[in-house]
Amino acid sequence: MSLSTVISTEREARPSGHATPWRLSRRSRRITLVAHIFAAGAWIGIDVVVAVLVLTGWFSDDMRGRALAYQALATFVVWPMLTAGLVTLATGLILGLGSKWGLFRYWWVAVKIAVNLILCTMIVLVLQPGMGEVGEYGRDLLTGNPDSRNVSTLFFPPAVSLTTLALATTLGVAKPWGRISKRNGSQGRGPVSPRLSCRYLAASGLFLLVAGLVGFTLDLSFPTSSADVAHSHGHIFGVLETNGWHNLAAVGIGLPSVLIAMWRPNLTSATCLVTGVMNGAVFCAFAFWGPETFLVASNSGDQVLHAVLAVGGMGVGIVGLAHERRSALTRR
Repeated sequence: MSLSTVISTEREARPSGHATPWRLSRRSRRITLVAHIFAAGAWIGIDVVVAVLVLTGWFSDDMRGRALAYQALATFVVWPMLTAGLVTLATGLILGLGSKWGLFRYWWVAVKIAVNLILCTMIVLVLQPGMGEVGEYGRDLLTGNPDSRNVSTLFFPPAVSLTTLALATTLGVAKPWGRISKRNGSQGRGPVSPRLSCRYLAASGLFLLVAGLVGFTLDLSFPTSSADVAHSHGHIFGVLETNGWHNLAAVGIGLPSVLIAMWRPNLTSATCLVTGVMNGAVFCAFAFWGPETFLVASNSGDQVLHAVLAVGGMGVGIVGLAHERRSALTRR
C-alpha cells in the first residue's frame, strides 16, 4: 500500500501555510478498527476465561480439576492477556492519531488511553508476579498441603479488568464530556463552569473507581472491630492505605460520579458540591476520632487526598451552581 493511499484527501482541502494533520485512509481506518475491536474482544474473552478458571479452582469438587485450573492460570493467562492489551493500545493510538479524535483532544479518548495503560501496567506489576504462587498452590493441592493465601484475592483481577473494560467500551460508544480544550472559546458547547464541573467529577470519580478496584486486589478484609483494622490493610499505589471497607467506599463514590458526569451533566455541579462535603466530613471524622473508629484503614496520604477532594469538590460545585443561577436569571 503506497503512502498516498494512507493519507486522507483532506490534505488537499486545507489552505496552504497550515500544518496538515496525518489521516488514515478509509480502508486503513477500517482495518485498524477491526483489529482494535478484535483485540479488545479477545482481552475481554481472556478475562472471562480467567474468571471461569478462578471459580473452578474455588468451587469444583474435583481436586485434580482445581489443581489444573490454577496451573493453567499460572502458565497460560498473563502473556495472552498482555498481548491483547498492548494490541488494543497500539491500534487505539493509531486510530486516534489518524482521525479527527486525536489522542488528547477529547476527554473520552484520553480516559480510554489512560485506562488501557493502567490495566497493562497492572498485568505486569500486580498480576504476573503472583502467578508463580498460584501455580505452586495448584501443585500443592495434589499433595494436600496448599496455602490458601496465595489465591485468596484471585477473583478480583478479572472483576477489575472486566469492569474497567466495560467502562472503556461505554466511553467508546457514548463519547461523553466533549473536547479537552478549545482554541476558540466561542466554539464550546456550553458554559465554562458546567463543563469544568463535568470534567472534574469525571476525573475524580474515575480516580476513586480505579483506586477502589485496585484496592480490592490488594486487601479484601472487612474488619468488624477497631482492633482488627491494624492487622488488615494494603497500600494502593504504594501510598494510600486501605482495606475492604475503604475500597467499597471509593467505588461507591467513584462509580456514581462517573455515571453522572456521562449521562446527567446538568447535575454535575451539585454532585461536586455533595462529594466535596462528604470528603470534608470524612477528613474531619478521621482527624477527630481516627479511621479505626469507622473500621477503615487510612493514613496521612489518604487524609491529603480527602482534603484535596473536599476543597476541589466544594470549590467547583459552588462556582458551577453560581454560574448556573446567573445563567437562569439571564434567560428570564
